[in-house]
Amino acid sequence: MTRTLLFIGDRNCQACVWKSGQISGRINFPNSEEGRKAFARYLSGVPSPEVSLLADLVEEDYRIETLPPLKGRDRRLLEERKLEQFYRYTPLRNASRQKGQVLFSALTSPGLVVPWIDLMSGMGVAVSCVTSVAMLSERLALNLKTSHLLLLSIQEGTGLRQSFFLEGNLHFSRLALIHPGEDVAEVIRVESGRIYKYLHTLSLIPEKGALQVFVLCGEGIRKELEQGLENTDSIHHVFFDVADAARMLGYHGKTEGNDALPLFFQILGSSPENRYGSYEHRRIHALKRLQRNAIGLSAAFVFAGLIWGAVDVSIGMKLHLEAGLISARTDSMLLKYRKMMPAQGSSPQRMKAAVTLVEGLSARFFPPEAVLSQISGALGSLDEIRIDRIAWMMTVNPGEIRQPPSEIRAEQGIYAEKSLSRVIFVEGEIAPFDGDFRLANEKVDHFVSLLGKQGMEVGKIRMPLDLDPAESFTGKAGEADRKPDFLLRMVAKGKS
Repeated sequence: MTRTLLFIGDRNCQACVWKSGQISGRINFPNSEEGRKAFARYLSGVPSPEVSLLADLVEEDYRIETLPPLKGRDRRLLEERKLEQFYRYTPLRNASRQKGQVLFSALTSPGLVVPWIDLMSGMGVAVSCVTSVAMLSERLALNLKTSHLLLLSIQEGTGLRQSFFLEGNLHFSRLALIHPGEDVAEVIRVESGRIYKYLHTLSLIPEKGALQVFVLCGEGIRKELEQGLENTDSIHHVFFDVADAARMLGYHGKTEGNDALPLFFQILGSSPENRYGSYEHRRIHALKRLQRNAIGLSAAFVFAGLIWGAVDVSIGMKLHLEAGLISARTDSMLLKYRKMMPAQGSSPQRMKAAVTLVEGLSARFFPPEAVLSQISGALGSLDEIRIDRIAWMMTVNPGEIRQPPSEIRAEQGIYAEKSLSRVIFVEGEIAPFDGDFRLANEKVDHFVSLLGKQGMEVGKIRMPLDLDPAESFTGKAGEADRKPDFLLRMVAKGKS
């Protein structure tokens, strides 16, 4: 899918195209009314544009809070009250759960971002997500696997971003502006000294071991930084070329100097994650996604109906053959009977056989509308669950069917006078996905409970996050790119 990625800084903005896993066509715009007009002309030449927005602003605030152990709706209401208390004057705000605590954050100068969103809304352009460089930096921190981490990166048009992570979770972040003509290495040296003192003041320097400072920079200033940033018993610096880091993430384009922006574009393009966009900001995107899902689900229903029709034809042919055999046997008996008795009108036996066959067709084999209606009813309030595939079959041995059938065929013994069951497999995923696998599990569990209330016996074959005690799900490289899919198995008893 083709998307437009838009970077917004205090002074400069930049747009590029994301297609087939790569970014291209980077174009700069000033963060001003003239820049927005130029961006509008740029969007007018893009067919069916969809925009993911990335910000890097000085005015990004963070607060860590420990909340009572609430769940579900009560937890969400408490988080919303806290956000209103902390950031009443900006709609660009977010609450992120972190191992018993919550990070409340916001872009506190909405005037630098909201006019761009309003421009796109007025043009009917879908805004899929609004996030920040600090928030995307968590993807890098997860792969570095250190308890106390300070990540330094330089974004062209803004400055030096300093993000501190505790056990892989963002604790706070700070942007120091770098003005044209300034000595970048000297800015890094001075600002690093300031933030080290701040971390000491908050007792965030580890008592045992050293604070790991990961510096993304170009080869041009690396030697200068190695000389200016000394390692001590409590602080250790690791320098990494920004071009190498971008290539490790799959970016094959050109990087220039110390600019880490292509790296964050690559992360945003591969996994757009909304942190700050409100429902109103993303309303057009939600409506278009709902339209796409409706079209996809309708196509799935049509396909399922065709498959069900094929099964019905197969079953009907079988019953038609059985009817022919019954009719032949009945005719044979009638010939014998007529030899002994005079003719006496219509045969009651033949009438009974016909009625039995009609009842067999209508009562023993379930119509697909019932299955689709139950699933559709459960999906009514779950916007973020997307159904990719539905498969089902009639069986006399439901316990033996543990995976979706590879082909539709009549089962041996299904026509006998036995108790039938309907086994349905529903395969889908969470979309859009914000990287929270535990929340994805909760959404699937809610879907399962809604199906269960409709009289279905539901089992979970595969979940977005495997919570088996034997499986480890922390610290895995590439975990953020894993697909949050699921597979459910439902059983409904039929009539005998």
